[in-house]
Formats: sequence, C-alpha cells, structure tokens
Amino acid sequence: MQMIIKALKQIGQRGILLTGWGGIAQTDLPDNIFWLDSADVKMRQQAHAIAKPELALYAHLQNERDDACVYYNALLNSLNSFCVALECQTLGEKTMSLTFYFAPMSTASITEAVLAELAIPFDLVTLNISVGDTKKPEFLKVNPNGRVPAIVHEGVAIWESSAITMYLGEVFGVDAKLYPAAGPKRGEAMKWIAWGNVTLAEPTSRLFASLPTEMQGDAETNSEEASDPQMKSAIAMEKAKSDLADCLGILNGGLEGRSFLIGDYSLADTHLQGIVGWIGAMQIDLTPFPNVTGWLKRCYERPAIAKLMAG
Repeated sequence: MQMIIKALKQIGQRGILLTGWGGIAQTDLPDNIFWLDSADVKMRQQAHAIAKPELALYAHLQNERDDACVYYNALLNSLNSFCVALECQTLGEKTMSLTFYFAPMSTASITEAVLAELAIPFDLVTLNISVGDTKKPEFLKVNPNGRVPAIVHEGVAIWESSAITMYLGEVFGVDAKLYPAAGPKRGEAMKWIAWGNVTLAEPTSRLFASLPTEMQGDAETNSEEASDPQMKSAIAMEKAKSDLADCLGILNGGLEGRSFLIGDYSLADTHLQGIVGWIGAMQIDLTPFPNVTGWLKRCYERPAIAKLMAG
C-alpha cells in the first residue's frame, strides 16, 4: 500500500480516489486527492458528480476472504492507466505552441528529422527561400538573421539548427531516451552537434559554394559566398574537399567501435546524419571512411528518418 501512496504523491494531480477498502487514511494522501472509504455505487456517483475529478480509481474487496493482492492489483492497474494518460497530457502541455519554420532542401531538414524522431506535434510554416520568404518582415521578427531553421516554443524564438537540436533534446529528448540527461554523456552529445555545425559545416559550405550554380538549387545559406565567383575555382573546390576529408577522418575515428556517436542512438546522430548526408549528395566519396558509411546506413534505417527520405 505504501507503494500506491508514494505513486499518488508523485502524481500530485487534482482528483478523487474512490475505493471500497479502508487501507489508506486520508491523512496519508495529498490534499488534492479525496479518499472515500465506501464501495457503495450511489455514493461513488454522488461524490464523482460533486468533485468532478481528474483521477478516479475504483477498487475494493468483495468480502473479507478476498486476498488483499486483488485489491492492490486492481488499484495499481487503474493508477497505471492514469499515469499513461497523464504522460500524454504532460507531453501535450510541453509541446503547446511549438512552431517550426522550414524550407525544403535546406539545413532545416536537420530539425525536421529531429522533430520526426521525437514524434511531437508542431505547427509547420514552410518558406520559399528563392522568392525571399526568409527576408520578409514577419519572418525577420522570428529570426533577424533571415535563415531557417527556426522554432518558436511558448513564444520564445530559437534559431541555429544546433541550438534547436540541443534545446529539443533537453525538453523532449531525455524522456524519449533520445538525449542524455545532464552530465558528461550530454556533453559528449553537445560536442558532436556543435562540431557538426562549426568544424564540419565550414568546409561543407565552401564545397557547396564551389559547385556550379545550376547544381546548388536554392542557395539556402543566404550568403554571398554561395555566388562568389572566387569560390567557383577548381582550387577552392579541391581545398574544400581536402578539409572535408580531414573532418570525415575525425568522425570516422569517433565512431570506432561504436554503432552511434555516444554509444546508443541519440539526437546527436540525427543532427550529424543530415550534414553528412548533404556531403554525400555533393558526390563526395565516403567509402574511405567505413565507420562513417556504416553509421550513416544505420541512421537511415531509423523508421523516422527512413520515412522522411521516402517522402
């Protein structure tokens, strides 16, 4: 019975506990949970109508010969059902007013994958970079940098894909077992996410800028570098490829003996696979980095990512 009392105290929700066995004293329970020591159906109905509870658990012994375990099991089953419903309600409260600003074929695809892995609801705003949607005043109020991705959660705007991934990981990913709790393991995840956006993304952006304009699609980077004639030289392209090879060597080493970046799959993998996938799409040969190709394949086999890739 103490286990039941402890669980009820942890829930701490508004409600009423209706049962027919006097095994708990009202003083043992939180003030917002009422104890009715009666199995009388009419009394239950009257109390329920008055209190309008969020929590109503029904369990009682039919007679003194019944094993108390029957009572405990019935009550625990009801309590478990309520906890599941409460978890869904809490998730809904956390995700209330989450808006995601997205543009196809952009780094916003990283955030798209993170949200898909977390399986949380959000409002989607799709922008068209080529017609200047990210430079319009209404979007600049969200992100004055005029770039995607960006999210607004509970009225607070957050931009930069790495910041978004870490924020969503902290708020939603820990419970979903997709992001480490605070501590060294989280630091390891943050290290790879930040490295991806800074060290790896820098030569990746230079390689993208060196490509012929017709191969770039929409210049998601919104930077002059993407159209700078000096970046179109063969020398610039080879330098970018050389620097990328160094970065991929670091990633390959980090994955030695590991299926994923920090051991188990996490949002750090979700984040990095988006950048490495973009590198592969620019016809960079990844085969010299077997740990990277194996890791990328495992990431692509994740149901959420596979569904996104399938369109």
